[in-house]
Amino acid sequence: MAKRIVVIGGGFFGIWCANKLLATKKDYDITLISKSKFAYFLISSVRVSVENDTDRSLYPLTELVKEGIRIVHDEVMLMKEDSVELKQMGTLEFDALIIATGAKWAAPIGYTHQFGDDYQNYFANEHKKIEEAKHIVLIGGGYNNAELAGELHDRYKEELKKGSKKVTMIHSRQLMLPEDGFYAEKLRKRVTEFYQNETDVRLILGTRALISDEDPNTIVAGTTTIKADLVYHSIGVEASIPPHNFDNFTDAKGFIRVEDTFQCTAIPKGNVFAIGDVANFNYKGLVARRGWYAAVVHNVQRVLSDPDCPLDKLKKCDRKPYHITSIVSLGAYAGCGQLFTIPYFNYTVMLPEWFCRLQKSKDMGRRFAKWLFANG
Repeated sequence: MAKRIVVIGGGFFGIWCANKLLATKKDYDITLISKSKFAYFLISSVRVSVENDTDRSLYPLTELVKEGIRIVHDEVMLMKEDSVELKQMGTLEFDALIIATGAKWAAPIGYTHQFGDDYQNYFANEHKKIEEAKHIVLIGGGYNNAELAGELHDRYKEELKKGSKKVTMIHSRQLMLPEDGFYAEKLRKRVTEFYQNETDVRLILGTRALISDEDPNTIVAGTTTIKADLVYHSIGVEASIPPHNFDNFTDAKGFIRVEDTFQCTAIPKGNVFAIGDVANFNYKGLVARRGWYAAVVHNVQRVLSDPDCPLDKLKKCDRKPYHITSIVSLGAYAGCGQLFTIPYFNYTVMLPEWFCRLQKSKDMGRRFAKWLFANG
């Protein structure tokens, strides 16, 4: 009898895990569950709303998921150790479950579980807000807002120069990007200096934003009070986790607790896995993707063939913080990035600006989006 594998989530990791498991040509019955019929190329997300251009940023799952995998468009109402309860379909039993539901990205980025199939209306509404706003405040100078500010600078360069439109970013650190061990100080400094020296985006650094209780568009940053028309928050990431009945399932930050094997810590049986932004790996992104999904695919196979499989037979992934290869787009015409840091010398090898611009900033990677979804 075929082993039943259920994958929840129609993003990168859900698609990859399902496709790679199918490619093993083993006797698996694979079902992928997603509320939306589309996969969202999040790498391009900051440009989608600013330009109201969804071209090559959303793809039908049927174009990305390999034939032989059943796609179920439904909403998970409850996850259990051996089944999931769906809103329309009812109970779906499994031998192994992979949770790849990602994160709840704040506006204007959004996420498929939020807008479902009505993505065009969602992005049109966000675009309208951006167009009409005279003063946009970005709270948090992390990765997403660093790229969003570049898009706003590109589109409204003349208005920003004249002062008819304003963009202000408030960040609690003196340098932009998270201070979490993944981004070298050299990269953080370059991003910060780009906005300080080459744009009319106003930076307020080293200060936390306080939002007025009476008016959510009134922001206090140190001794400065700002009246905004539009406020975008980008402080941390919130995991998108379906309802469940598991005890101690998440950590203090709300991410699913997983072992280095991606098995959910709260499930002793070892047949429930979580991968991607929903799991409590500190790094959120795609650079480590091949090692991650390869580990999940290997470990699912081992657990299905031997439920008592010893840990030393399972693949593990390193979760220690290190300077990971990253490119930060700063609009369509600028970008900067890091390759890696040489141990012991603490020297970070930076990527050339032209390379960052061509590889990512120019079209936000959309030229290879479909290939990346289908192949990893």
